[in-house]
Amino acid sequence: MKKIQTIRINDEIKVLYKKKEKPNIDLYSIHLKAAQEWGRTWYFIVDCIHESINQELEKKYKPIEEKLKNLVHTQTKTLDCKSNFYPRVINKTDLTFTNDELTLLNKGLKYNLNHKHKKLDKNSCPGSRDRYNSITYI
Repeated sequence: MKKIQTIRINDEIKVLYKKKEKPNIDLYSIHLKAAQEWGRTWYFIVDCIHESINQELEKKYKPIEEKLKNLVHTQTKTLDCKSNFYPRVINKTDLTFTNDELTLLNKGLKYNLNHKHKKLDKNSCPGSRDRYNSITYI
């Protein structure tokens, strides 16, 4: 199905190029005739035509470019207000956690420590007996 679509698009492009080819040939022949008829002044005429066309295009595209700049500027502007987020961990126990423990808990339930876990022992660190008991009963 995709191959059929690409063939169709390619055929359509060829048809459009053929349609464009005839006006280009006609324009070229008119250009040659005018160059023969006007001689050296034809180049000045062509320059004036190009200049007036460029001015008209500039009038059209300048507001569009300004609108686009404004859109890009407004969409990329950073917000000054800072959001107030509530902490992820609320300690409702009598235990106090260290800053390291709180930062680890704030990382979430799916956080991976990326190293081998030590076997949790009652006497591994001072004051951890309550933590050990609270974790084992959860």
